[in-house]
Amino acid sequence: MVVTSKDKLRVMIYIGEYWLEADIHMLPGSRLTDALNVKTKEFLALTNVKVIDPHTGRVTYEIDYAAVNRIEIEIIFPIEAGLKPTSEEVVKKIVEEVVD
Repeated sequence: MVVTSKDKLRVMIYIGEYWLEADIHMLPGSRLTDALNVKTKEFLALTNVKVIDPHTGRVTYEIDYAAVNRIEIEIIFPIEAGLKPTSEEVVKKIVEEVVD
């Protein structure tokens, strides 16, 4: 078995009915767009996932692993250090900006 080291990146993903706050794992030195543009994989593997209701900003589920179909991703962005996206105020602000 070959083990490849990967960098972890915390991201927010909007998939239409939910926001996901999660870690994605990428090859060292690669960009988020590189991970999204891999043609051989339909799904993006996520770990340490928080599923957030876009209407309330509340975390509805916390799961260790999820696979998201890349086609379903409407918005994805890295979370900057210090940002606390699961706080209700921040998620509501993001939702308002997307809806408007």
